[in-house]
Amino acid sequence: MASEKVTIEQAFQKLSEANNYSNARLNALETKLDEIHLNLIEQNKNMDMNVPIEIVNVQEKTINQLETIQKEQKNCKTQQRPNEKKNNNNGSN
Repeated sequence: MASEKVTIEQAFQKLSEANNYSNARLNALETKLDEIHLNLIEQNKNMDMNVPIEIVNVQEKTINQLETIQKEQKNCKTQQRPNEKKNNNNGSN
């Protein structure tokens, strides 16, 4: 019985480590996405009037897509937090 408990604890530790790594990677990707978004907005503000409208349209479309991704990501995090609390409470009982 004790060996099963150790195995469960080891599995939990491995899952926790994997989760921490995934969260760190996700945060890094979100930071990079924010940087790209800010750079695109800045480029859009400083754009020369001689730039073809097609390029302007693509840039605006990309900005809109990035903003949509950011909103969806925030919604996912908001929905995930209550579940994490439930799981943590269940794990401690």
